[in-house]
Amino acid sequence: MIRVYTAPSIALTAPVKDLLEGNGIPCVLRNEFLGAGRGEIPPIECWPEVWVANDSDAERAQQLVAQAARGP
Repeated sequence: MIRVYTAPSIALTAPVKDLLEGNGIPCVLRNEFLGAGRGEIPPIECWPEVWVANDSDAERAQQLVAQAARGP
């Protein structure tokens, strides 16, 4: 598994997960509920993350994320 995206909010990571799954890339959302640990754990380590299930999909996933970030 390879992490392809992280952001400070689940509102930013969930759409990325949906984008990748909509393009046939199986992925996992991690740290979804870790925000409760802020203060005890460094904040950036609590950010939600999107990981692709298959390493071979990582490059394509990163391209899709970059393309989406550029906009239409």
